[in-house]
Amino acid sequence: MSLAPPPPGNRFWPWRTCAIRYSGLVDADVEELRGHSWSDRVISEVVWLVSLNLLTGSFNLVAGIEPQ
Repeated sequence: MSLAPPPPGNRFWPWRTCAIRYSGLVDADVEELRGHSWSDRVISEVVWLVSLNLLTGSFNLVAGIEPQ
């Protein structure tokens, strides 16, 4: 996966790269999103949000917590 180089002083860049790489997105998916003017930052944030929602839902399911 080829992402743009990190901005100077951005300490979260390795985490973003890792999130996108292991999300199941392939280069063609990333290029298509970039074609719609999505930045690498926005792509990685969407991946993080979806991952967080899946983790929260799985935890709630295992813990038996139901939404009100």
